Amino acid sequence: MTAFGKAASATSRVQAEERPGPRTPSRSWDQNARARHNRDSAIDWNTVGMPVTRVAVVGVSHWHAPLYLAALERAGAVVVAVTDRNALLAAAVADRLGAVSGDDIEALLERVQPDLAIILGAHADMADAALVVARLGVPLVLEKPGALSMSELSRAHVQLAGHAVAVPLVHRLAPFAREIGAAGPLTHLTISYLVGPPERYPAAGCDWMLDPASGGGVLANLGAHFADLVLHLGGQAVDVVARVSHARHGLAIEDHAVMVILTESGLTATIDLGYLYPDAPDKRHVSIVATGSAGAVSIGPEGVARRTHTDGSVTRRQLEVDSDPLFGAFVERAVRSWRQGFPGLPGMHELVEAMAVVDAAYRAAGGTGEQAWAM
Repeated sequence: MTAFGKAASATSRVQAEERPGPRTPSRSWDQNARARHNRDSAIDWNTVGMPVTRVAVVGVSHWHAPLYLAALERAGAVVVAVTDRNALLAAAVADRLGAVSGDDIEALLERVQPDLAIILGAHADMADAALVVARLGVPLVLEKPGALSMSELSRAHVQLAGHAVAVPLVHRLAPFAREIGAAGPLTHLTISYLVGPPERYPAAGCDWMLDPASGGGVLANLGAHFADLVLHLGGQAVDVVARVSHARHGLAIEDHAVMVILTESGLTATIDLGYLYPDAPDKRHVSIVATGSAGAVSIGPEGVARRTHTDGSVTRRQLEVDSDPLFGAFVERAVRSWRQGFPGLPGMHELVEAMAVVDAAYRAAGGTGEQAWAM
């Protein structure tokens, strides 16, 4: 059996063996949606404008938090509550935003009654926080990887069934994803995505990221995006091989990983990820090569996409390869669509499928599959 087959089988066993009995949440998402619909229907929004979305940010010690907060402001949403394992940070951010903070997520959210929750923070805290929010019937955005391990994520997936969850697997929405797809059904894809050194995380107040007990390695951090992109372009994964390294920084987590994914459509995708780029203004190195039935596409770090057509002609386009704006666009869509359950945005199903590939890569690189996503 392939490495991916082992991972998929393990996931299936977890879902079968640990599927809980029926839950009785204090309020379901459907009940909340109906209540909000009734509330909103009683108002003439053509006169007063759309209602303001009240947001709780759970786990603000995350390097994406500034992107989310800026996007929420642009979308006209109001942050009403902030929590974090670092209580002083949560209080400081809440004070700046005119929100409230507290240690007890459930009590705090019961008090402020948010419309939407955004779950960031340490990987070790994500799944439990999502389940607390779901019990309150609040739609949620869950950052990847959503948990510390595959078994934890699988359990959360089962317990969140039927709840409105959006996951920012934003690279499938990127301009370069559309450009890659234009090469036709793909048979070859190589992506190198190298970001700055791991010291960036403590500098951003995210010390937890470099601890396997709370965060994870570069494969867990960046791998979800590219595993999802490969599945989006090439269909189900049938095999995964991988290697990881600590050679550059010598930390308790891997700083470099390469995984090769074979999909059911015949696509072979090589994904090279690392904390190997200098801490520089351009933040990352991106290079992509894709070939398929409609030709070839290559995209360099400056964002120039060169498409070679089957007749030999060449066209060029300038693309944005910085991923930061993608998070803002995702959050703005989530604010607009939470009432309808986030139509068109990736959710738990896509996250679990992507992380099953990442989990298979860790196993193929020598992990047991039982530990957290770090080596």
